[in-house]
Amino acid sequence: MDSSGTGASRSRFKKSHNDNPSIIINDHDGNRGREDRNSNTSSSNRKRLKVNDSSLSKDSPIFKAFNIFREELDNRNNRYERIVKISRDITIESKRIIFLLQRVTGSEESEKVFAEAKDKILDLNRTKFLELAHELHGQDPYQFVRAYSPGKRLKVNDSSLSKDSPIFKAFNIFREELDNRNNRYERIVKISRDITIESKRIIFLLQRVTGSEESEKVFAEAKDKILDLNRTKFLELAHELHGQDPYQFVRAYSPGLQEYIEAVTFYHYLHSEELIGLERIQADLIYLVKAQDAPGLSSDLELTLGTNSSECLSVKTLAIESNTNAESSEKDTTDQNSTTNENGVSETTTILVPVPPSEYLLGIGDFTGELMRMAINSVGAGDLEKPSVVSNMMRLIHDAFTTFAHPPRELYQKIRVLRQSLQKVETACYTLKVRGSEIPKHMLADVFSISAPCAADSYNEEISDVYD
Repeated sequence: MDSSGTGASRSRFKKSHNDNPSIIINDHDGNRGREDRNSNTSSSNRKRLKVNDSSLSKDSPIFKAFNIFREELDNRNNRYERIVKISRDITIESKRIIFLLQRVTGSEESEKVFAEAKDKILDLNRTKFLELAHELHGQDPYQFVRAYSPGKRLKVNDSSLSKDSPIFKAFNIFREELDNRNNRYERIVKISRDITIESKRIIFLLQRVTGSEESEKVFAEAKDKILDLNRTKFLELAHELHGQDPYQFVRAYSPGLQEYIEAVTFYHYLHSEELIGLERIQADLIYLVKAQDAPGLSSDLELTLGTNSSECLSVKTLAIESNTNAESSEKDTTDQNSTTNENGVSETTTILVPVPPSEYLLGIGDFTGELMRMAINSVGAGDLEKPSVVSNMMRLIHDAFTTFAHPPRELYQKIRVLRQSLQKVETACYTLKVRGSEIPKHMLADVFSISAPCAADSYNEEISDVYD
């Protein structure tokens, strides 16, 4: 830079320094000075609003309003302190009464002690509680409840509580009811676990139908397992729920019920390629037993499964059978329902395992996962038409689930899994249609398991707005 330019810049800087002396020049390092902040601080302090108390007139509306608030708060605080003092006096007198009553045990002058305690209680009611009632009159008692709460506490010594006391008997009844309910809940949880295990075994058995030459044998074995599950575990569950509110225990047997619905639905779909309804599943879990056997289990119970519809079934047939067998068994069930003794009193009673619609939907959601596995396994077994059929069924179920605007959290998770399963089956159908001739049949199943997750993200982005 030339000297003329340097001189001009220095002259401009000196001029600005003369105009604003708060700028400090650092001659050692050649840097520009920093602005002094003290001037800004002092100017901001001058802007603060200072109000002198003497300038506020006592006739001002603000002054009068705040005076009213101050009086109200002072009155409330004074009342609170008075109530606290009364509560302390009540606590002291109540303790004296309790200590006096402790002398009743083993005393020969119990009547005298009772009379003295009664007088003290009456005196406490006439004096301290009357003062407390005057203090609370016209006030919101919940604003002062913490002030007099300690004085209202009741302390009872276990040694002074007789087993013949109504309180003792009442709490014994409550304890027995709670213990019975907890024990029943644990028994139902155990039964549900057994149902879950057996249902999973049935599902694994039914997966062998794909590509098997002994499908009828597999169907017969699965049918026997379902019948045995109904005769044993679900009958025990029906006895546990008999006379109880089932919705208090629905979370205890929900996992087993969902797995059972999945197994029966899968069996029915493989057998007739139709989706079983809620009424048909409920019909399998309605039992007609002898009235004297209803409270407990018996080894020779006469069981029937029935409902009010034409789908009434006997224990030898399930909803998985044809409608003709169901209609023939309806006559036998009708005769058993009308069984009465000589006095005209019914000898049978109905017990059941309730199937809520929500549990049915959750079981159907699990069923779609088995459809996806069956479709992929069928390709590996050489059945190239099965994925298309399964895809149509899964799409129908998916479209039905999307009608729920705000599904519950558990059902929402099932829908997400259904979405992924449907995407995998559709990917398999696409691969078979477009690249089926390029890939050897024995490699198709491996190709599907690798290629399906790659397209999952794009599929989820397209339809995520339906649920989110």
